[in-house]
Amino acid sequence: TDKMEKADIIRTCIESLAENSLDSTLASFFWFSFAFLLFSYEGAVFCTVSHRIVNTLDAMWGKKNDNYLYFGKFPARFDDILNFIPARISFYLIIFSCFFIKECDYKNAYVIGKKFRGRHASPNSAWAEAPYAGALNLKLAGPVHYGDFFCDYPYLGEGSLDADPAHLKTALTLFQYSIFSSLIFYTFLLFLDKQNIQSKVRLKIFATGNKTLMNYLYSLFSRTIVRSINHGWQSPLCIF
Repeated sequence: TDKMEKADIIRTCIESLAENSLDSTLASFFWFSFAFLLFSYEGAVFCTVSHRIVNTLDAMWGKKNDNYLYFGKFPARFDDILNFIPARISFYLIIFSCFFIKECDYKNAYVIGKKFRGRHASPNSAWAEAPYAGALNLKLAGPVHYGDFFCDYPYLGEGSLDADPAHLKTALTLFQYSIFSSLIFYTFLLFLDKQNIQSKVRLKIFATGNKTLMNYLYSLFSRTIVRSINHGWQSPLCIF
């Protein structure tokens, strides 16, 4: 933060809020509801906790560095897979929430979100960040310093760089409304015909795609562990 102005810090807070609203909350709602429809309460809890574990591992070791490159690569890629569908659903839930906040421009949230949702190194992050940028008429992300290391990331949005505390307050309100909208949406899913969905979806998935998916995950995990060992990383979780 030594090289950041007040507006830059506020924009960073909004960007972090938007990204983590997906990672830590909205995606977990999805996995609870989805797993409940296919399995049971036990399955819903298992999938939700598993998602939180993978997301936490991604946050702790997913960043690229020499010590944990290959160890962090597996949770980072797995987190991308788990958040792929929730990110796309959350995109529309965030835009929907803008309807109820007078400080948010819901039309611009959709236009900017649609335009910039693919302009991020992550396949999912911009799906949450871009609608925030459009709703608040700001530019989020962009060039950043990590200590002495400079990253020339692209901006998300076409608005102003001059963010102020009012923008952050509106972003917090949008976050709260998106959580509420998601709770309503995913709670509605819990009342769908569970048995009918299980017979049409779960059996088909396990009959046709389970072997292919498991082979892919096993291959990815094995290659990651082997490469990590070969590169001599040190980690408190190396026993796994």
